[in-house]
Amino acid sequence: MRLDRLAARWWLTRVWIPIAAFGACAIALGSLELDRASLEPFFDRAQGVFPLRRSWFFDGVLHQGGRATVLLAALGLLLTGVWRYRHAATRAAAGRCLYLATCVAASTGLCNLWKDLARQTTPWNTVQFGGSEPWFEPTTGAFFRTLGSPGAHSVGGFAWVALYFVGASLGARKRWLWLAPGLALGTLFALAQHVRGAHPPSHELWSIALAWGIAAAGASLARRLRVLEWREDAAATDVASATRADAALPWLIGSAALFAGMLFFAFDMLLEHLAAETSEWSTRFEIAEVTVTGLGVGAAAFLLTARIVEARERAAARLRDEREERFRALGRMAASVAHEVRNPLHTLRLIVDEQRRQLPALSSHALQPELDACIERIDHAVDLIHGFARGGRDEHESSDLAQALREAASAAERMLPAHASLRTDVAAAPALVRGTVASLRIVLDNLLRNAIEAAPAGSAVEVQLARQHGEWNVVIRNQRADGAPLAPGESGTSTKPEGLGLGLSISRRLAARLGGAIDLEFEGRRVTCTLRLPALDAEERE
Repeated sequence: MRLDRLAARWWLTRVWIPIAAFGACAIALGSLELDRASLEPFFDRAQGVFPLRRSWFFDGVLHQGGRATVLLAALGLLLTGVWRYRHAATRAAAGRCLYLATCVAASTGLCNLWKDLARQTTPWNTVQFGGSEPWFEPTTGAFFRTLGSPGAHSVGGFAWVALYFVGASLGARKRWLWLAPGLALGTLFALAQHVRGAHPPSHELWSIALAWGIAAAGASLARRLRVLEWREDAAATDVASATRADAALPWLIGSAALFAGMLFFAFDMLLEHLAAETSEWSTRFEIAEVTVTGLGVGAAAFLLTARIVEARERAAARLRDEREERFRALGRMAASVAHEVRNPLHTLRLIVDEQRRQLPALSSHALQPELDACIERIDHAVDLIHGFARGGRDEHESSDLAQALREAASAAERMLPAHASLRTDVAAAPALVRGTVASLRIVLDNLLRNAIEAAPAGSAVEVQLARQHGEWNVVIRNQRADGAPLAPGESGTSTKPEGLGLGLSISRRLAARLGGAIDLEFEGRRVTCTLRLPALDAEERE
């Protein structure tokens, strides 16, 4: 019952009252001399014609071109609707196309029938404006002549107010915006016919009343036939439908702005035509024209740029969210893998130690250091993953950064390619920082490996440890070869399109957790990577 009351109130306030108001205004205006007098400024008594009747813009563009455009648009909608109605997946869209085409055809058809019943006389054919027929007097004649009649051309523009119900069927919450194209186009056509001497203003009021009535009646019939589904209550629209309808707003606003711009140009031409009588208004309009044009172009450029920036930010945020989700999933999986790897790794160590006791020659084998280094590296990685899973351990331990750097450099030298070399400048004195040796080794190994991989043939990777402003700085400098990956991970992402940038990402997170940071500087092909960690004194270590 409540829905019935809402629907009845909607039809009363949104349909019947507007139609009655437009009709009453049309009848009242048709009874006044103002309806006829409004055509006088556009009639040339000396020549006995309406000079703008054959204007390239008002006749060629708005009248003939507008009529052809409306006809082609309605025909295109009709053919599209018939073609797409055969498939169930596109039947809803086909129903909207058929509804729009029907509204345009019904509006213009009923308008022409009404004009025939009212025996409408075009103003330029009347005696007052150079013709031979008398001006229509509403006090005489049949019922339709007393009411007046709509304008066929303007009703073809106003017929597109039916887009309101298309927006309602899509779930638009701001469906009043869907009225804008029809109102703007109808007003443009009405102005063109008025200045050409084809219609008095009262005819245009009947045009919009007729178009809105047919759109509402057609929507009601289409809903009963299940061709067009729509609701009077916009607040009941679901979010998904509203999002789908909002996607069409740029087209609506763009078309309405196009018609509004043409209307602005039409007023400019009118003021130029009436320059003798409206010299003061012409100057004011030119000022307004400059202001609106400048502000309009500036606002359009601003909104377009803001939209592009917003789209880029959304894409970047979506990429970051996806990356973070992949990191979280990878972290959960890695923690499980590390737990399973630790026990076999411990067994492997026991086996190697047992073989060394049974076969003393293994201890002096040339590959033995490499084997120990590989096992140690795996152990560091497993310990790091467990540290991430437990959290907080690095905050309560301290290590010698100098010793960790010497060990990382020694391991890197064993893996150096033949074309590059490593130069280190690390003092023998301890460099105490917070964090476990495993955490420090992971950071240093990643940074050194990235620098070495990017170094060109014959170059050297320089490594230096120095204390500055209460921090220990590990500075790694290298040259970058042509086509080499960005070293070490410029912009904080992987150089591979499908990569996660794990090396630098993990290193940055570890350094931040230890109170430090990793800085990158690029000067031509020279890359400088600085690892900064807060220094600890011996007392703090204790």
